[in-house]
Amino acid sequence: MPIIILVPIAVVADVAAPPPVANDDMSALLAFLSNVSADHSAPLADWARSLVFCNWMGVVCGHPPGADGEQRVT
Repeated sequence: MPIIILVPIAVVADVAAPPPVANDDMSALLAFLSNVSADHSAPLADWARSLVFCNWMGVVCGHPPGADGEQRVT
């Protein structure tokens, strides 16, 4: 019984955390955003509200050669 309870928790924890490479991409995008002098209430307002940075306006992601299925900013 305890194994059944632990498995879903482990799966949720794994899905919720972006992969380390994705963290690098997100950090780079947020660093870029912090240096943008334009009005943040406009097109970039949705940035940082979601961990899925590939859905942010103006961000395009793809699967680079050699990547193990994870998307990168392209």
